[in-house]
Amino acid sequence: MPKNMFMLDLGHFFSVIIYMYIRQVKQRGKKGVSYIYHRLVEIIRTEKGPRQRTILSLGNLTLPQEKWASLVTRIQANLQGQTSFVEEDAQIESLAYYYAQQIINKERPQRESIPAVEVLLNSTELGDSRTIGAESVGLGWLRYLKLDQLFRDLGFTPRQVNLAILTILGRLIFPGSERRTRFWVRRLSGLGELLGDNLKRLSKNSLYDISDRIYEQKEKIEKHLCERERDLFKLKEHILIYDLTNTYLEGGAKRNSKAKFGRSKEKRSDCRLITMGLVIDEDGFPKQSRFFTGNQSEPESLKEMILELARYRLDQNDPVTVVIDAGIATDKNLEMLRGAEISYVVVSRRQYRIPESHELETLLEDKNNHLQVSVVEEGEEKVLYIKSEGKVLKEQSIRSRFEQLFEEELDQLARGLTQKNKTKRYDKVIERVGRLKEKYKRVSSFYEVDVKREGNLAVALSYGQKNANGLEEKYSGGYFLRTNCLKLEKKEIWDIYNLIRRIERSFESLKSDLGFRPIYHQKESRSDAHLFISVLAYHLLNSIEHRLRMCKDFRSWDTIRMILSNHTRVTLIQRDRNNQSYRLRINVTPNEDQSKIYRQLLVKETMLQPKLIPN
Repeated sequence: MPKNMFMLDLGHFFSVIIYMYIRQVKQRGKKGVSYIYHRLVEIIRTEKGPRQRTILSLGNLTLPQEKWASLVTRIQANLQGQTSFVEEDAQIESLAYYYAQQIINKERPQRESIPAVEVLLNSTELGDSRTIGAESVGLGWLRYLKLDQLFRDLGFTPRQVNLAILTILGRLIFPGSERRTRFWVRRLSGLGELLGDNLKRLSKNSLYDISDRIYEQKEKIEKHLCERERDLFKLKEHILIYDLTNTYLEGGAKRNSKAKFGRSKEKRSDCRLITMGLVIDEDGFPKQSRFFTGNQSEPESLKEMILELARYRLDQNDPVTVVIDAGIATDKNLEMLRGAEISYVVVSRRQYRIPESHELETLLEDKNNHLQVSVVEEGEEKVLYIKSEGKVLKEQSIRSRFEQLFEEELDQLARGLTQKNKTKRYDKVIERVGRLKEKYKRVSSFYEVDVKREGNLAVALSYGQKNANGLEEKYSGGYFLRTNCLKLEKKEIWDIYNLIRRIERSFESLKSDLGFRPIYHQKESRSDAHLFISVLAYHLLNSIEHRLRMCKDFRSWDTIRMILSNHTRVTLIQRDRNNQSYRLRINVTPNEDQSKIYRQLLVKETMLQPKLIPN
């Protein structure tokens, strides 16, 4: 047998097949140009002895020859329904899934016999275009996570299962309120066809009711997803990252006990807020979510979530490391973590004294940043001083901008003391200075402002910096990391802390991609349910992006959703010479980039077959 042939026994799958292998074929064109293409070939047993037959043309296969045997193995496994999510070479798994689906589609008989008729080409029309691209991906991964099966196990009727799928995929694909989801599925989406359910006639209350029912099962759903994602992707779960974010409510929300005024991260101080605490692992998969009042203090929210999750871990022999930001890393919380024998890596809330003789060593150096590190204290905890050149430049820019704005407004106030119709009363000027100090509190504490008075009037205003060394120290680009895991090396500590960026990315996705804000509901249960649906959509989003990263594809869900947006299902309308019309429901052929996405995400391109629509 030639060296480029690899054989595997598939006799137990196709009863007449003896071997399957990949053959490389060279062919010379008319102009003397050589072409190379590949075939998936089977050797079958016949009455006249073994014979070769091409199963599938693979085109010009770019996969290295040494991986062909693995590809054939995975094609065999996929034909037997054994899809892998942790294949060491994700490219092989993607190709194997794609080729297996092509083989299955060739062997599968047509679901509906469509008669051949003679039609007039100039009568061709297209209508009722519906998107099916992002819907197919979202539905495929919802089924990989077995959420549909969970809903059935929880007692949902078939219609309720479909509505639950709709409300989650609506948040993933066309994020917004329940009213927006209803508009999307009735006017734009082909999800109803994918589910085999007529979702065009859908009441608004049905989506509210199904959201309530989903939220009632919150703990069971989160536990199921945690276990399923761990099994699918073989997650390590050595690190738990915890942080808080908030979102605002439109309207008064007076019937919502969680809706409180607080510090809005969207600068919406005019609206009441709800706070969400989220725990994710090092791969960005959510472990647990919890909803708090809008004025929830960050340090108070840690205990009930982290301790519960740390005890829930399956692998108790491998301890958990918790990563939290400075706002939550109070001494009381760190003492609680130590008492529970949980390791942590946090940004210190207090400054440590760095000896003058202390030397910094380079931890990281590239064109974007120069990072230096030093251990400044070691006992029950290891404390690292980190100085980042990039952070220095960023902080100096922030400092300069705030200094400029603060001084400009003080100068304007000082000039007003000599101009008509400007504030001159001493008590009013002092009040204005106080407001400016509050507005620019990042730098104002390092300034001394002097207002001279004559009677009830202010006659002069002067200012100058004080404690310039303190200002330089505050914006030095340095910070301290603390950990009670003494065996960690400096680079490991810094790498672990940088995982805090994952939860920042999670919050960014929830707010920008998944309709997390604003909330229009006025009842507490409804607003909580709205937020929880966004969290469920994020489970799908992170699973999709994680699978893409395995395939060395680092595009975001927002980009993938945009690329798939013009893969549609349409009605083809044609007439014959007798003016008899024929309506055929068909899928638009996906372009090359869309096919690649389906292949990488292990999703079928042809979930829906052509269908003749009766007149």
